Amino acid sequence: MSVRRLIPILWFTLALALALGGVSLVLSLLGRRPDVTIGAILGGAFGSEFGLTETLLRLVPILLCALAAAIPAESGQFNIGGEGQLHLGAIGAVAGAMLGSGHPPAIALSLMVAGAIIAGAAWGAIPAGLRAGLGINEALISLFLNYVAIHFLQYLVHGPWKDPASLGWPMSPTLPEILWLKPLGSSRLHAGVFVVVGLAIGLIWLIQLTRLGFELRAVGRSPRTSTTVHIPVRSYLFGSMVLGGALAGVAGFYEIAAVQHRLRPEISPGFGYSGFLVAWMCRGRLWLLLPFSLLVAGLVSSTENLQITTGLPSATAEIAQGLLLLLILLGTPVVSRLERRQAIRRALEAASE
Repeated sequence: MSVRRLIPILWFTLALALALGGVSLVLSLLGRRPDVTIGAILGGAFGSEFGLTETLLRLVPILLCALAAAIPAESGQFNIGGEGQLHLGAIGAVAGAMLGSGHPPAIALSLMVAGAIIAGAAWGAIPAGLRAGLGINEALISLFLNYVAIHFLQYLVHGPWKDPASLGWPMSPTLPEILWLKPLGSSRLHAGVFVVVGLAIGLIWLIQLTRLGFELRAVGRSPRTSTTVHIPVRSYLFGSMVLGGALAGVAGFYEIAAVQHRLRPEISPGFGYSGFLVAWMCRGRLWLLLPFSLLVAGLVSSTENLQITTGLPSATAEIAQGLLLLLILLGTPVVSRLERRQAIRRALEAASE
């Protein structure tokens, strides 16, 4: 691996150490033992078979939402709407299950997947169309649409889709067990983790090593130059956002079919925002999406263990996430400068040979 590729990894490692150090300092000021708390965070995520499977379970929606943000970012756009697109995907999956009622399980599951993809893609198409057609900022539109999607789901589970047998709790009826994705062994982990990791690798390969990906990245670097060489800029802007929405919608399908089996207001604890955090930390380096998603999934899954072991609120792990993002952002100019110097040095060495 070249030195240029090692620079962001080294900075991320340093930022992680500084973030944990910052959390330790705060805990010390509060009279808590930092070693116990940090051990609870890391041990709850990776220190046992149960913790590891729970981390991998949360890797599925976080990685999908990270892809949903990272692919539009390659075209120069900000998709902050992964949370809403996930909610719409969950709604689409339940709608597909309703349409497939009475049909063979294979057909019903296919309708669930299609419903999730279509709903998520349609939600991503709204900011995409406004950006490609009218030049309206897609970041704000996709962010605001999150709240529309969340409240639409709440309307459904409080109203037309509310389970009459839920004793007043806002939730939809449970899906028939025949539509549940079977877990692996005695854990809650499902085979979707292999599908999602394979999908991520395939999309990263497509963007990094094909003409389609080159043109997408060219649009992100210079839309005007891309237009000059006859690259369909608007198509790439629109298509990347729609694809991102579809991927986040698939995350909603997995939450319904494999984890929760019904619609609830708490269908997502912020997977869409965590995915955006991962995409932002990668800063165009798609090959880092998988390890970064795994780390953030570990921080998310460790919250329950943190509460049980130390009595601290789950927000402690969220503080670590926030510090990590802040430090990554602060180091961005430094990393970019080091990468430019390394690139110039390599170019000079190549010219002198």
